[in-house]
Amino acid sequence: MTAGQLIALASPNRFDTLNPSSAWAEANRLLASGRSPSEATMLLETFLQRARQEDYRQLQVTDVEAWSLLGRTHAMNEKEEKALSAFEEGRGVLQGEDAGREKVAGEMLTVRPVLNSHLVI
Repeated sequence: MTAGQLIALASPNRFDTLNPSSAWAEANRLLASGRSPSEATMLLETFLQRARQEDYRQLQVTDVEAWSLLGRTHAMNEKEEKALSAFEEGRGVLQGEDAGREKVAGEMLTVRPVLNSHLVI
């Protein structure tokens, strides 16, 4: 996977020393507890920059899911342009992949109208 074709991922950040699996786990822990979407964003960016296919397999996560979660955390931080860029990255991966991406496909394809309506408010 090539990270950051449409979105510039923050680098370096203070989580760059974590391995990708730890970055993913910690980001999800923070989000599940409702704490610090800013830190979760940096952790997800670390994951997307450093994860290899074996990391995705081990965690049973897809690159589309990772981009989708990054988009949602940017949206939580009211960074709509970054959120849209992350969703576009995920959609690009989705279009380039075969089956197995259905569970996030709907979100990838429908998030733009939701976020754009948020921008108008």
